Amino acid sequence: MRLKYLQLLFVMLLTFGQLAYHSPLHAQMIDPDGIPDEIRSCLRSNAGLQLDGGTNPYYLTGDFDGDGMIDFAVLVRNSKDRGAGIHRILFCFAQGRSVLWDAGEHANEASPFTAWFLVTKQSTTISIPKDQA
Repeated sequence: MRLKYLQLLFVMLLTFGQLAYHSPLHAQMIDPDGIPDEIRSCLRSNAGLQLDGGTNPYYLTGDFDGDGMIDFAVLVRNSKDRGAGIHRILFCFAQGRSVLWDAGEHANEASPFTAWFLVTKQSTTISIPKDQA
């Protein structure tokens, strides 16, 4: 069940990233004082990653693993990532666990995914049929 929340976010990224490709949001300067402590801690345990302010917002909050606690999905890059767009998402869970999603072999290319957002499970506007969730 917890994996379903990650899968939903991934599907939303893939589906709607293409729609936003022609109208990207502006990059942002990340204020070091505005980074939540949970994200700082998560980054420390994932060496070689840095925050990616190329897409606004650079992090989203939600209950991604279904435990009733706030988790973070954070856009990150490593030194090998090239080009604009979303290459890696670091999921920082409230229990101290983290999962890194990356673009794999395509991380060295510009990504067509330049925007992301959350859609609630109960959304009537955008949804995935229950038999596919």
